[in-house]
Amino acid sequence: TDARTLDEAGGVPDPTFAGGGAIVAAACIRDHISEMEADETEWCCNKIRQTLEDSIRDEGPSPYERGRVPDRSISAVVGLLVAEAPEVVGDDPYDFLAAALSHWSDEVTDYGYAGVGQFVGAGHEELVLRCAAAAVVEARDRHDRMEAERRTMMGESVDEDSASLSTRAAVRGVLAGSADEARSILAEIDLTTWTGRRAATRVARILASRPGWSESKAFFKLVADWVASVWSSDRGQSGGHRDFHGEKALEKELARFVLSLPGGEAVGILTPVIDCVASEPREVEDVLHSLILAADGATDDSFWSIWQAIADRALEAPWLERLDAGYSGAESLIRRLFLETYWKDDVSHWDRLDGEAHRVDGLAAELTPAGITLTAYARFLYSIGQQSLPRAFLVLDAMVTASPQAMGHADALFMLETMLVRFVYGEPHRLKSDPDLRGSVLRLLDSMVSAGSSAAYRMRDDFVTPERGAGDAATASRNGSPA
Repeated sequence: TDARTLDEAGGVPDPTFAGGGAIVAAACIRDHISEMEADETEWCCNKIRQTLEDSIRDEGPSPYERGRVPDRSISAVVGLLVAEAPEVVGDDPYDFLAAALSHWSDEVTDYGYAGVGQFVGAGHEELVLRCAAAAVVEARDRHDRMEAERRTMMGESVDEDSASLSTRAAVRGVLAGSADEARSILAEIDLTTWTGRRAATRVARILASRPGWSESKAFFKLVADWVASVWSSDRGQSGGHRDFHGEKALEKELARFVLSLPGGEAVGILTPVIDCVASEPREVEDVLHSLILAADGATDDSFWSIWQAIADRALEAPWLERLDAGYSGAESLIRRLFLETYWKDDVSHWDRLDGEAHRVDGLAAELTPAGITLTAYARFLYSIGQQSLPRAFLVLDAMVTASPQAMGHADALFMLETMLVRFVYGEPHRLKSDPDLRGSVLRLLDSMVSAGSSAAYRMRDDFVTPERGAGDAATASRNGSPA
């Protein structure tokens, strides 16, 4: 109401806030479209339409002015407005939506497609599919235009206004078409061109939140196949022609999508990626990192099914026997399998480990003992895996016993010192009351002393000294007195 009052009075006096009314309109459409009166929805629609058309006509604002233009906010809700209130939009709601989805600014267009994916809900499945297909058509139109420009003789200019209108018309035609036509267009997406990959990223943002759709599964299976093929074809080359930005954007959306599927389906779609563990561990590590980030804060998804599939394949990889020989690609995957990422300093446990931490401990026990694996597992225990302690000292002891030279890694030594201090001085009885745990801790301390740790030397002396309470109880027992 305040925004409308200001608007009717001539707008805000300070041009810095000129876009505020359009942002209010966009927020009301996003959050309250089912609650507003007809005249309120109409005002919001008109405000959004006016701002969008002004933005399309003005292609040259300065960077400072671009920050004050609310075209990204309004573009994000145009799809929702067309889906929920087409009668308010006007005679041709598809042209209105096409204006947002073919904007000259790629950022504004990205917001338009992402808004369809996030805000357009059940009951509008065909519109969502047509929007996804529109991204493919827009990319194809731009690619054809770029090819035509490349073949054009020097000095011959291209009418940009005419080209923009042509693209808008092509997008509108798909939006007004049938769902079957949209499915055919989606199946023909070309990931070999940068425009096709950009379109694929937009399609992914629409379909990632719809895991039950067969179209979504088919699309992301295509993405997984393409990603794996790029890795394989790039092996042994410099990679200078790879579109890393587009590749990583699609990997991120692929990870977000498969997490929402049942475990078996998720692993099935990711099989081309998982099959690359042996040959492209560094690339698989990037996908696993995206999975960890997407799984953080989520529950009841397929993360552990996918993690286990990658871990099982790593245990069979030929590079496992030469981990300490400097095969850095494999080292990065090992670190990521132990969930290494940018955890906050005060985080000592990841909720996703509840009931699943045994998987990580089991991986450490099965991996070929090496300095890299010892360091990666120690870092896991030092950060988010602290609830696996002190039982994890048994696994660490087995790793060091099998590969004594692994203790030579300074990072592993430091983290072991820090973890052992907590238990040797803070909870000694907990360690000593379990014979197996006591033996493992002693052997770890001996190995650390051999590696030059003065802290371990002092801990070992304290650890082998009998506890005062335990000694008093033994003496009382020998004298026939109650303990």
